[in-house]
Amino acid sequence: MHSLEEKAQSALELIIALEDAEQDQFKQLVIGQIGKELLAVFGWYATAVFPDNPEEVVHDLVHLMITAYLIKSNEMEPLFPQTSAQEG
Repeated sequence: MHSLEEKAQSALELIIALEDAEQDQFKQLVIGQIGKELLAVFGWYATAVFPDNPEEVVHDLVHLMITAYLIKSNEMEPLFPQTSAQEG
């Protein structure tokens, strides 16, 4: 079992890897891990919770939801396994 410190470090490394990913690579990862149906739910929920926010704000909220989902997924199975291999 991973300690909270290890989980935080892993989350930070994933966020950096996501920021470094090419747009197409990021898009493929999101669609592969989350799927269009769940993305639609994220969009619906962000709009429902904050109905008066402009579209850009809703987009940013969805992006945060995507990132949180990917962080949790990465805890179960590394999304960028080559990064872990380079560390060793």
